[in-house]
This record gives sequence, C-alpha cells and structure tokens, in this order.
Amino acid sequence: AKEQGVSTIFIQREFDANTARTAAADIGGRIVVIDPLHEEWLDNMYQISDQLREALNGN
Repeated sequence: AKEQGVSTIFIQREFDANTARTAAADIGGRIVVIDPLHEEWLDNMYQISDQLREALNGN
C-alpha cells in the first residue's frame, strides 16, 4: 500500500479497528471511520463522499 501512495484506510464503525491501526502505522497513514448504516442515509453518503474526496486529494 505504501508503495502505491495509500495514506488513508477506511473502516466501518461496526468492525474492530486493530488491524487497520496496524496497517495505518505501517504506511504512516490514518484511519477514517465511516458508518454506512447511519440512520440519516443521504447526509451520511455526502459525508462519506467528502471523506473519500479528501483522501484521494491527499488531505
């Protein structure tokens, strides 16, 4: 992942973050928690798309 420039690891709120933390530490990246099951579905999709955009732009 590091060789390909991955700097953000997305995880779902419902899953254990330990593996993601280890992977993020190995690549010097960060974890972003998303919640695709949030009750405010449309607002949540906008939030997730913003998080994806930031990650793809290297922020």
